[in-house]
Amino acid sequence: MKRTLFIILVVCTLSAMAAVPKLRRAIDPDEEENKTSSSSSPTKICAPQTPCGWSVYHPHSRIITTNITNTYCTCAPGTSCESAEDDLAASTYVLLCKKTPES
Repeated sequence: MKRTLFIILVVCTLSAMAAVPKLRRAIDPDEEENKTSSSSSPTKICAPQTPCGWSVYHPHSRIITTNITNTYCTCAPGTSCESAEDDLAASTYVLLCKKTPES
């Protein structure tokens, strides 16, 4: 009984995902069609509130286990991706683009 219910749930979920029109998806359909390859460098500049990356750490020791870079956007020239917030619920340091100090 549980297995049948699970299969029905999966089929319904997949069919609902396929039914989402291109205009309602999170990815801009024009960008999706114009992509040359997945390895091309991002050209968008991250907005000030958009994370440029995340550093996931172990909750008890706070030792960073994984660094994740945002592949959708990059920091503008004159800025660098630095730790800005500590998301305790996700055990993650949120990295934002910050102005680099003038030397």
